[in-house]
Amino acid sequence: MSRARTVGMTLIAALSLFVGISGLMGSAAVVSDGLGLTRFGTVTGAPYVGTTGQPPPAERQVEPMVVAFGAVRATLSLLLIAGAIGTLWVRRSGRRFSLTFAVGWIVLGIVEPLALHYRFGWPVVVSALYPFLLLFAFNSPAWRAAFAGAPAAGSGTGAAEGPGA
Repeated sequence: MSRARTVGMTLIAALSLFVGISGLMGSAAVVSDGLGLTRFGTVTGAPYVGTTGQPPPAERQVEPMVVAFGAVRATLSLLLIAGAIGTLWVRRSGRRFSLTFAVGWIVLGIVEPLALHYRFGWPVVVSALYPFLLLFAFNSPAWRAAFAGAPAAGSGTGAAEGPGA
């Protein structure tokens, strides 16, 4: 491997895998809620605190906007998982996918509460902390250089890095 993976990159990759897989499971619950199959989450406002069972037939309704946001969450979670794998191998795609997730999740955190009419509070702010960490880490000069890509084989080290530079 021409680019060295740091301990920080390994930790971010492992945490991204955890967050991405957890997000994928949570997205499935949001889609299930939106389809009226279950009432797992607070996104659709379960009628009772702790309700996790299938709602009665009279209360079942499909909420297309909730399904759409669940699908967006799933897509972002898959991007984060791909970014984690790329980060482990210090690939340019790891940085690109992770940053795409970060920006997407921040935008989702702003748009979703407004569209679904739930309170913009601490849960939304806390869920945005990890994307901001990713933005900070992947835009640091050292990480930018590490993920910029290695020179092609046999092309030398470049004028700025050659002997006497």
